[in-house]
Amino acid sequence: LVDAAPAGHLAQPVHDVLRRLHFVPVQVQLQENLLGHLLGHGRIAQEMQRNAVNHALVPHHQALEVDCLRNACRDDPYRCCGQACDFLRLSCINTHVRSTSNAKSSPRHGNIRTVLRWTVLLCIPFLLNAEEHWAEIRSGPFEVYSAGGDRPARETINQLEQFRHALGVTLGKDDLPLIWPVRVLIFKNGKQGAGTPPVFAIGRDSYVTANVEDHLADLTRLLIDQNTSRVPPFIEQGLIDVFSTLQVSGTHITVGAPPAQRSRDWARMHLLLCNPDFAGRSRVMISNLEQGSDLAVAYQNAFQKTAAQIEKLVDAELAAGSPGTNTISALALNPNRDFNLESADADSVNLIKADLLLAASAPGAEAAYNALHGPGPAEGLGLLALKSGHKDEARRLFASTIESDSKSARAYVEAAALEPDAAKARKLL
Repeated sequence: LVDAAPAGHLAQPVHDVLRRLHFVPVQVQLQENLLGHLLGHGRIAQEMQRNAVNHALVPHHQALEVDCLRNACRDDPYRCCGQACDFLRLSCINTHVRSTSNAKSSPRHGNIRTVLRWTVLLCIPFLLNAEEHWAEIRSGPFEVYSAGGDRPARETINQLEQFRHALGVTLGKDDLPLIWPVRVLIFKNGKQGAGTPPVFAIGRDSYVTANVEDHLADLTRLLIDQNTSRVPPFIEQGLIDVFSTLQVSGTHITVGAPPAQRSRDWARMHLLLCNPDFAGRSRVMISNLEQGSDLAVAYQNAFQKTAAQIEKLVDAELAAGSPGTNTISALALNPNRDFNLESADADSVNLIKADLLLAASAPGAEAAYNALHGPGPAEGLGLLALKSGHKDEARRLFASTIESDSKSARAYVEAAALEPDAAKARKLL
């Protein structure tokens, strides 16, 4: 069906795309009788037979019709909007020519108003087809997906890599790998999507979060747990508290900003990382502890202090009103040059959004997976079934995932855990 007005003249120019409109965010609200309001006439609906050429309801211009532009908008919405703007420019010129050459013609402002109405009409397919654009950056164990443009993505990936580097320097580790990647979603205008939970947790085949700033403590714990051994719990907690407020600005890393609640564990590690007498030697202490040394020996080897002397200094650290900060040498990274930004596939992003709901045990995860196709969504549904205690359904879904040649190790691990036949379970692993 075509909805056209019984008056006015519709032009159809075809010109180059206006590239500057490519990233314009648009909000669309559906309204009743939209065309009638735009065109100022009652609606006329008539079935279109094949193309719109020479149809009585749609006046043509140089043998090009509204239906042609409608098809172009469906195939390329950006070209559509460009053509509509060209139509506005050319139609205004034609209106001027008609109004100056024919004194009995309609008032000029009325014609321009009609032109504007048609321009909005021609842009409707562009507005309806405009989709959220996501960009993707990967580095080390981190993957950042941004709908807010490339700058937030580059800043976030730089922050994550500088953070990982700073913790590695503190622990005396050249690299801090992770078993599962960390995926970060950055929504447009910094706002999370409806129903998106504030979480940092394992989802389907990765850790997922939509706000890394609020989960630096979780990231610290994850990196420490997977890259150290035999570190006393109070030393680990102190590191987590200190790094939860780590600040990264380009190639400047600042450590030591106080958290909301200052604990003794925090004060101890703040002393060892920010006091000029001890800074830079924490890696010796961590190395000694990992090799099985007592804390007293580790203190002595790293700082030439006894445990009692360190604890006395911790008391003074807690009593200090304004604890100082320190800097850690950063990686020489240029966020605009050293990270490769790519366009993210919409289905991949929607799958990560579903994983975020799964990680938070939030409602809507099942519907989000069911809206997608492939081994990833099947794996997510299998994990949901497993959480609900439906083991047979979970086995079926994991088998389907594996048969679809899934590359996710999680599917094979979970399928092996559910397999009653030991030989088949070992084969899956």
